[in-house]
Amino acid sequence: MFLSWKNIEAEAFLKWLMKCVMKQPALSKTKSWMLKTADAHGLYEKFGFKVASNPEKIMEKKTETKGTNKKAISSNCETCLENN
Repeated sequence: MFLSWKNIEAEAFLKWLMKCVMKQPALSKTKSWMLKTADAHGLYEKFGFKVASNPEKIMEKKTETKGTNKKAISSNCETCLENN
């Protein structure tokens, strides 16, 4: 899922979204979380994110996507809404 801080006006929404994502049972055993942000470091620090300890070991590959799986994202959001 990709969200741009600049595209979302309400910080409250991002806080809610992060809480929702972090509480997903399917992700409960995730050992390492990674994200990219240009300007929301303070927000993500509140959820325990820190600058990578070894950024020189991180690699990325950018691919052109033709869309997202909107049905899967919608389903997960509905589940989160029901549980919050």
